[in-house]
Amino acid sequence: MACGIGVTGYSFGIVVVPLMLQALEETYGWRGAYLVMGGLVLNLCVCGLIMKPSVLEKSRGMTTQFLGLGADDPKILGFFNMASRVLVGLGTNDAGRGTSLDKTCVLFGSLSLQSIAILCFPWYSSTTAGRLSFAAIIGFYYGVQPSVTTPLTVDSVGLQWISPAVGMIMFGKGLGMVVGPPLATSLYNFTRDYNDTFLFGGVVNCAAAFYAW
Repeated sequence: MACGIGVTGYSFGIVVVPLMLQALEETYGWRGAYLVMGGLVLNLCVCGLIMKPSVLEKSRGMTTQFLGLGADDPKILGFFNMASRVLVGLGTNDAGRGTSLDKTCVLFGSLSLQSIAILCFPWYSSTTAGRLSFAAIIGFYYGVQPSVTTPLTVDSVGLQWISPAVGMIMFGKGLGMVVGPPLATSLYNFTRDYNDTFLFGGVVNCAAAFYAW
């Protein structure tokens, strides 16, 4: 539940931050707005410094290994996420030479393979190699989507409607971030098995893949 509450803050930020940034830009200009935003984000460093294991966590040994995560998993996920954004951006922006990848196929393929990885995670999560592979796969295919979503939106609605279209996309993303964690938590509380939450996530991801197609 704590993780769900924390992730919900992300969707709250999607709603609030654009409005706050617009107000700051009108008051202080874009340089001043970025300066204020930078100061706010800098507070995250303080939050990170004071996040220490509680007495309960120490007594129960609740480390990242206990949760099934290794210390290198986020690094691998971030590296592959960064690499995929660059590679997909280059691959789908090469129409001048007639070799551009179809953006719809790229999005459908990434969502489909990501769904398979999530659905199968319970069967290979017990090994370090399995968890590292999962981090690499999720990082790579999750990075594909931001690289093709905006160009696909422009192709679908045109430049004149890009702002409301992107707003609807971000609203849907935020809605998923709000609803998803409580649903996953409720599913775990009902079944007492984390594997069911991954199966649930994989099914939802599959639905998104077919909708994208």
